Amino acid sequence: MLGFVLEIIGRIILSILAVYTFSLIWWLPLVIAPIFWQIWDKALALALGRISRIFRPLLKRIADGITLIFGLAYIVFSTVSFGMNMGHWYWWVIGAIIGIVVEQFLGLLWPIRWHFEKIEGNL
Repeated sequence: MLGFVLEIIGRIILSILAVYTFSLIWWLPLVIAPIFWQIWDKALALALGRISRIFRPLLKRIADGITLIFGLAYIVFSTVSFGMNMGHWYWWVIGAIIGIVVEQFLGLLWPIRWHFEKIEGNL
């Protein structure tokens, strides 16, 4: 239960931080979001270890759904912000590629518990 609550608190702080940094510079949330999430998630994993895991299936699905929503929102925001602020059609494509690379290929917005669950599932 503690892992679920801390992951949700991290996502809430992440969204507040993204909204605040957007008011400063349009591209800043694209940089701040992955950096903040990596620091938050790694700090929880180091501080709590196995406690940072979510063991209840319903809470795990809720947390995974929220993670999916944040990932899709990051890709959409990247696409729209590059397209609206840079002006040409190819910036929309570049924004989408940057969002997909950061969120999906690099996995910078994924929770570390997915890594632990994958390892335990393979053992």
